Amino acid sequence: MKTDPLAALGAALKSTWTADLRSLAAMRIALGLVLTYDLIDRTFDLEAFYTDAGVIPLAVIRDQLSEKGWWSLHALHGSIGYIYFLHAIAIAAAISMTLGYRTRLASALSWILLVSLVNRNFLTVYPGDYLMRMLLLVGIFLPWGQRISVDQLRRSRGENRDNQVRNPATIAFFCFVSFFFFAAGLSKTGPSWQDGTAVYYMLSLRWFATGYGDFLLQWPGITQPLTYANLYIELLSPLLLFFPWKNGPIRTAFIVSVIAQLIVIRLFMSTYLLSHIMIAGFLGMLPGWSWEQVGRIPGVGAICAKWDLRGAAAPQRAGRDSRWFATMHKLTGLDNVIPALLVALVLWSELIRLGQARYSLPELPLPRPLDTIAQTARLPNHWTMFPKPKSYGDFWYVVEATTKDGRTYDLLRNAPLDWQMPAVIPDTLPNFRWGRYMLEMNAGRRENRNPDLFRSLYADYAARSWNAGRPASQALDHLRIVVPWRSSYYIGQEVPPIQTDVVAEFDFE
Repeated sequence: MKTDPLAALGAALKSTWTADLRSLAAMRIALGLVLTYDLIDRTFDLEAFYTDAGVIPLAVIRDQLSEKGWWSLHALHGSIGYIYFLHAIAIAAAISMTLGYRTRLASALSWILLVSLVNRNFLTVYPGDYLMRMLLLVGIFLPWGQRISVDQLRRSRGENRDNQVRNPATIAFFCFVSFFFFAAGLSKTGPSWQDGTAVYYMLSLRWFATGYGDFLLQWPGITQPLTYANLYIELLSPLLLFFPWKNGPIRTAFIVSVIAQLIVIRLFMSTYLLSHIMIAGFLGMLPGWSWEQVGRIPGVGAICAKWDLRGAAAPQRAGRDSRWFATMHKLTGLDNVIPALLVALVLWSELIRLGQARYSLPELPLPRPLDTIAQTARLPNHWTMFPKPKSYGDFWYVVEATTKDGRTYDLLRNAPLDWQMPAVIPDTLPNFRWGRYMLEMNAGRRENRNPDLFRSLYADYAARSWNAGRPASQALDHLRIVVPWRSSYYIGQEVPPIQTDVVAEFDFE
């Protein structure tokens, strides 16, 4: 019997857009663990970043939210008790999502509270926050609670044993992850990516430095192939992820190589949780073929059988884990319309961003109703994976404080002033989020169009925090925000001198 080549190709293409329930479960668990860690890590700065007594009072953030068309439950009240209450719910929802208990409800709560938290203080954000928000949003519509979950244990045995699923939500997820990675490659422009020096310059930046990165800089010849490998892996990602011939082993090999690359990046560069979130996203794209190989490992088969992790059948629509969502699906087609709309809006945002970055094209705004949806869901992405070549250079922050009795301190380090360049700049900051806050507060970029306002608010907060519990003679008298910096240089070049820019000064009565 002859096989129709077109029919065979069509079947192969369909299989490349088929998700595996076991992979989606692995992504849910990994993403939930990262989110839980991030929320616990933020706990120590809730008062400073998210209350009326912190760096951005309620009156200011409400004006900012109204101007940007954003929203935040955290901006409804400024007390520390209210913020702790919302934060406790967020942590509980993240743990519930990780365990797969009431998965869809937990996923929705996690997304809502994360967007709310990010909007309350948008000066502490970084690319990982955007990626986490998007994966949680699409996860609401994914069947990622049907394997390795409490929800699975609560269902009757033998129900929905097929591990393959293809629907608008899984297609939206595939489109987002692959295009995010591909767009990262397209955004890598400039001479440093063409001559292979980009990774060297990135590793040489003290802002991203780790001890392993310093070690690698001793062999600059290695950084050139790493630069090209990083660039072309991203540019070839759509082809390798959706190649119709032998997609199982090809996609598995590609995802393993990407995960290895992300682990290496995290070892050599301080990227906080970005690499972890990207690894979680790629786990969700693993094909069923990879799980079949895992099931053949001696001693693993019994575990796989217990959690329905073996075998794969024809694609089917995923079951619902909530009667409310099932009813809404029947009435509105919720699972079909929303993922398709999300993909369209995200792709439009990414294409516009890339057009501006690569070709200096003007921004093309969405029609008002669609722009309202995009801003409400925080879909637009203004981040790039690496700084542009013109921004390469070492810099750090010194908050020089002078007290009434003439003593001087660096408030960021809570130590005497030291103008020497730190070996690892992140170690001079209270934590990662404070580093992001100082960077965004002083950058005057898209999210912060009024840096003078936020510097003034920071100075007031710093004075209140310092003066609390100290006698009047030790109160703050003068404060300067200083940025020491030095241009990047390649091995063998003369070391540039350190220069300083005073970005703001404040006097206190």
